[in-house]
Amino acid sequence: MPIQPSAFPGIFIRTSERAAHDGSGPALQGAEFVRRNESALQQLASRDSGRALLRQIEAITTMAPRKRVVLTPAQDGKVHVRAFRRDDATQSRVGLNNAADTSAYLSEWRAPDAFMPVVAATPLPGRETPGADEAWVYTDPEVAWRYPTPESGEGEPSPADYVATLGHELIHARDSLHGIQPQPTADQTLYLHPVIDAPIRRSLLPVELRTVGVGAHAGAEPSENTIRAEQGLTQRPSYHGFTTDGHGDAAASASVASAVAPRDPQDRSS
Repeated sequence: MPIQPSAFPGIFIRTSERAAHDGSGPALQGAEFVRRNESALQQLASRDSGRALLRQIEAITTMAPRKRVVLTPAQDGKVHVRAFRRDDATQSRVGLNNAADTSAYLSEWRAPDAFMPVVAATPLPGRETPGADEAWVYTDPEVAWRYPTPESGEGEPSPADYVATLGHELIHARDSLHGIQPQPTADQTLYLHPVIDAPIRRSLLPVELRTVGVGAHAGAEPSENTIRAEQGLTQRPSYHGFTTDGHGDAAASASVASAVAPRDPQDRSS
């Protein structure tokens, strides 16, 4: 699939004109996929919070030109982000998809210094700055939700709200490029993700709560909810039922056994 630059520095779009023969491929590909994503990026850029997010990605990729975000068609509507390093010899992508990689290269480290409590991850070998080389956003402009009331739960399908979906995933992509996310822990799995049907560790919940902008992170900017507010969209009341790290949330009743293998620690989704 060809990869072309978008109208925004550091963000590229990967397309294909050929759909899967069995009909299981993305609903939108090719020129329409490009058009819908360029339109959503323009929407983000038209307001303060979205514009700040795009400028953060631009700043990261300007300081480290090898870094980039790539928007690519999602399969079966499963929107998520994956982090990669690029092999200079072969120009192939290598997934940062195990706990050791994530802990070494993508994790925030808590430091005892109150002035600088969070230390960025260690750079990949041969890199001057921390974080992944590439963050791939597997996305579908038809996948988005609105939340008519605070009790809306998982929300209602609403492609018109796609700017919020894209903003959410671009926040994850920014963090992957910057090398900041909580370290994976041995904490037990909390629940099955309703979209990707995979369990999530408790250590990843703070990332999602901050990205959505709920609970202790309400008002954090940019977040999915600040983007929703400035675009005139309904607020997302929780991250799939969670507003805290899981203690006391009603959604905690959906916990799954810790024996179930968790998803890749760097694989984050809406």
